[in-house]
Amino acid sequence: MNVLKEAKFVMKRDDLILAIVGSGGEGVASAGEILLRAAAHEGLYSMLVRSYGPQIRGGESLAQIRLSPLPVRSRGDALDALVVLSWANFFRFSGEVFLHDDAIVFYDAADAPPENLPFPPSVKFYPVPFAEAAKKSAGSTLSKNILALGYICGWFNLPSAGFEQAIRDRFSKKSGDVLLSNLKAFQAGREMAEAAEERAPRVWHIREKRPMLILTGNEAVSIGSLFAGVKFYSGYPITPASEIMEWMARELPKFDGEFVQTEDEIAAVTMAIGASFGGVKAMTATSGPGLSLMTEAIGLAAMAELPLVVVDVQRGGPSTGIPTKTSQSDLLHTVFGGHGNLPRIV
Repeated sequence: MNVLKEAKFVMKRDDLILAIVGSGGEGVASAGEILLRAAAHEGLYSMLVRSYGPQIRGGESLAQIRLSPLPVRSRGDALDALVVLSWANFFRFSGEVFLHDDAIVFYDAADAPPENLPFPPSVKFYPVPFAEAAKKSAGSTLSKNILALGYICGWFNLPSAGFEQAIRDRFSKKSGDVLLSNLKAFQAGREMAEAAEERAPRVWHIREKRPMLILTGNEAVSIGSLFAGVKFYSGYPITPASEIMEWMARELPKFDGEFVQTEDEIAAVTMAIGASFGGVKAMTATSGPGLSLMTEAIGLAAMAELPLVVVDVQRGGPSTGIPTKTSQSDLLHTVFGGHGNLPRIV
């Protein structure tokens, strides 16, 4: 059953949910980050979710972003638009990409869509010569991701100034020729979209254009912990929680705090418990198998009635799992894990 179609009460959205999909090396992640920064420059709220394979280079890549004049609190449901730079690895994301009945798909005209796509039959497809137009305007097909951003900007009537500034930010350390070629690709894509007969420009009701802060979820947790008064952090590296440890190692000493990288997760959690026993607000962070190792010590903190904060940045799958994928796979463990009954806030 299509839940969105069967719903009796549907809130009218003043936002846009889109995804860019392709193979590693096609600039999918870069395009998503530029779109995120462009939204911030124009006073739009946004949320970016990236998904990619375990390969060091190559493989599949997806960037999903939600834009809105109002605060964005989730990634959203089905997509309004999908941009496909190449179909080679699309089916790797078939369980993650869901389209509205009236969604649109932009794909490279040189790469025809495969059969049996899991889309509603009413979805509209638009071939766009991303690679060919990038070669013509920028001198290289490598700029097709930037050209695709220009097409998004023009089709959905997004302010172009923010995009241009975000592109400058992204390529500020490159040569002037690289920056200029990417700006040309962006302009070419925008003009192509604005000239399309099928285009139906939307009006964005941006209430107030003001500076926006761009944060990852790990950075937001880290900043929040400092405001909450955390003075001790002990941790052991584990994807995807390592960013918290790296941020705290850099910033916590500036606020008279103490950071310790331990030899394993058991040492990390027990050192945090020790700091708490000494009267210091303490925190650690981990994921999946690291949480398994910490479980007995969490019970110790509860039995000793010592405050303890453990940030669980979840990955997908059992055992070692899939570090590059997110999931709620630890939820039941955080609620019920441990020996006996113990108080906890999840």
